[in-house]
Amino acid sequence: MDDCLFSEISKMLKKLGAPALAVSAINSLGDTLTEKEVVSFLSNLNGSFVKVTRENNFCRVFQVPPEYPSGFCFGGGIPTNFQMVDWFNPVCSDEIGGPLSEICDVPKLTSFIQKKSYAEHGGKLLVMCDFGVVFVVDCGGE
Repeated sequence: MDDCLFSEISKMLKKLGAPALAVSAINSLGDTLTEKEVVSFLSNLNGSFVKVTRENNFCRVFQVPPEYPSGFCFGGGIPTNFQMVDWFNPVCSDEIGGPLSEICDVPKLTSFIQKKSYAEHGGKLLVMCDFGVVFVVDCGGE
């Protein structure tokens, strides 16, 4: 692995509040880990140190368009409209400050969203949370 990449990963982990042990592990294993192993390590580690705070306890729900523009997206992309249909604070105030891995229940959030009136129309909904969780809710109908 590239030493510069490991340096950047270490900086990112520190900025996100990762335990010193995780940063140290990445630094010491830099010469032996493959890029795939680093990505796997970071993916598994993420929920254990990311905290939900009052500032990042926020989710937005967007209706995914039923069709996308055709063609390639080279040279700047193709505009696509996503309709924002909801926003909310997903974590109860008494759980704020806890580790994401313990308090973010995606199946529970999915069930909550599927009961909303905008989900009755079917299709897919893109859920983006400010604490780094992103998922798609399939409301059927297509």
